[in-house]
Amino acid sequence: MLEKIFNRTDVKKILVDTITQSKLIEKEIPNTICGEKMQQEQYCLYLVIDAIIKYFIIVDDENNFDDYLDQLKQIVKKIKIHNDLVMAVNRLLVKFVQKKLNITNLNNKDQTKKIITYFYNKYIQEGYLFYVLPNYFYDEGKCLDMEKYNSYEMIEKQVSDILDKYKIENPLSNKKEDFNNKVKITDSAFMMGFYAYNSPELLYQLGYNLIRKNSKKDHENSHFFFREYYTCLNNLDNILRKKEIPLADKNRILEIFKSEWKKEKLVSDSLMVTFVKRKMVNKDNLDDYQKILDSNLTLDEAIHYILDIRYDEYISIDNITKDFCINLPNINDLMDRDVEENIQEETLNINNSYGSATILAIIGLILIALGVILTIIMMGR
Repeated sequence: MLEKIFNRTDVKKILVDTITQSKLIEKEIPNTICGEKMQQEQYCLYLVIDAIIKYFIIVDDENNFDDYLDQLKQIVKKIKIHNDLVMAVNRLLVKFVQKKLNITNLNNKDQTKKIITYFYNKYIQEGYLFYVLPNYFYDEGKCLDMEKYNSYEMIEKQVSDILDKYKIENPLSNKKEDFNNKVKITDSAFMMGFYAYNSPELLYQLGYNLIRKNSKKDHENSHFFFREYYTCLNNLDNILRKKEIPLADKNRILEIFKSEWKKEKLVSDSLMVTFVKRKMVNKDNLDDYQKILDSNLTLDEAIHYILDIRYDEYISIDNITKDFCINLPNINDLMDRDVEENIQEETLNINNSYGSATILAIIGLILIALGVILTIIMMGR
């Protein structure tokens, strides 16, 4: 059902609006969420994806989805602040659960407990975690090809080792301790959207995060987000050159970036998201759930607590089994945006000038030394 929903014209329209309409873009948002730098221009895209997925996990009623989507549009148009947006979406979900359960009185404690219990059962006990991997890693049956994924992780480790070797701030450092079938898994559909539209991770780290972390000025993510190959590659080349990485290692990173980009077919592929039952990783209960029911928390506070992000970390993919997968639409397809897929390497001017500059500097020093020696010889005469 979910994949069919993301293929609907009206859903695609609101996804496009989230990154094109100023009313939806101009929000007051946290600088980072789960440690990831958030771009204001993309925030509402992930918020809407999160709200749609939560609807089908919790409410699970396609008949009333049109009404839900219309009200969700109004929320993202009118509300400007992150916390208020999160609370408004939670209240919208409560409204549709209330309708589904035929509950009429939210001032009745027993009635609100039914809603809280329903959310807990649907979202926690029967809910999902998510991880994102490019379609390249799946065979026709959508089963993970471990040989391809192991090869990919070896390449990640090569890049990480080079960055550490020259003491460059390493955006792969969260994973570098163990490149052993590790994948980022989260209980947040918001973060799942972020990881999907900034995947695969290695290319996101090289095409944006490495540049941002090692630049003196703020660096936006639009080039990688829109899969602008040449700009990303040139930006990567520039930052590696400024960090004075020796030519062989610099070009090794660039070659990895180029070959992985071609391999993943970033422009044409849709984005595969894998749903994993919470119980697969023992995340299907809250220790203090009974305390929530027995407390004096408001309904808003209790629902916010249940839906809050708790889990966002690397985990061995060997320990999890997928329940199902969906594809999110490619961003350039959504926007009907043309991107050149046939990459012509000869048109790309990789700047290796710092190697020439070093040679000229050495020659200059030699000439100066010769001049000093000749002067001393002449004075001796």
